[in-house]
Amino acid sequence: MLSDYKNMYKKIINYLYSCAPILLILTTMGWGTNTIVAKVSVNQVSPMMIVFLRWFLLSIILLYLQKDNLKAVMPTIKSRILWFLLMGGVGICSFNSLFYIAAYYTTAINLGVIQSSQPALVIILSYFLFKSKINFTQFTGLLFTFLGVLFVVSGGQLDLILNLSMNFGDLIMISACIFYAGYTVGMQSRPKINELTLFTFISFFACLASIPMLIIEISLGKFLMPSLFGWLLVFYVTLVPSFISQIFYMRGIDLLGANKAGLYTNLVPVFAAIFAITFIGEKIHFYHLLALISVFFGIYLFQKSKNI
Repeated sequence: MLSDYKNMYKKIINYLYSCAPILLILTTMGWGTNTIVAKVSVNQVSPMMIVFLRWFLLSIILLYLQKDNLKAVMPTIKSRILWFLLMGGVGICSFNSLFYIAAYYTTAINLGVIQSSQPALVIILSYFLFKSKINFTQFTGLLFTFLGVLFVVSGGQLDLILNLSMNFGDLIMISACIFYAGYTVGMQSRPKINELTLFTFISFFACLASIPMLIIEISLGKFLMPSLFGWLLVFYVTLVPSFISQIFYMRGIDLLGANKAGLYTNLVPVFAAIFAITFIGEKIHFYHLLALISVFFGIYLFQKSKNI
């Protein structure tokens, strides 16, 4: 009887790990909860502390899992040390730091909606850094995406943009997304090593880069050690959005390819909004819906342009 349950359990696990839609939906649900963690971590653990602990703990987990592969890739790591510093430090660490700071000043729903503008920022950075061409369809997509972001940062009152009266947290989140877009663009020139090994070293350098920022936080008197609930948030954000979601996303890419798997990331702001309403009682406004429609239509135009 016990062996039958074990066989059934293995079949279920094998099925789930081979079903890309389920894996990618779980991935985006995990990433969607990150906005909730950012919001409820306020007054439970300081921003730089959660960033440091998140990448420190994840680095330990990944380095242990990848211990047999480390020696073989060290020559590659040493030859691309500057790239890893930029990706881990400027990309991952800066994004996360600004993300958690933004949570002090804006809502989880706003964080999720603004984060959905990253595909547009990637196109813009690619244009300036690599002279990538922007066709008319992509340009139209950019306009709709940024219109959606403007709906959010102005609270649905676009005249506030003209008066430069915008939510400080939303502006910080836009800055965070610019850093992550830079990380995404930089990944185009990534070293040709195993994806999980690559992520291991990016996490390690993100941890290193967070140390100076943590020292600055301490010197400014903003440092806050995690409460008991804060430690639960740290462990959750380490295991779910950072580790499990990343593993599932890599598996989804293996099964579907990067382009199709990437489409599922559009669900992140949707889940972020659902979780924010359900678990922390935030209210969704009509301008949020307009923003999501505008951003999603912009992303649809980006995807359509790839097929032209």
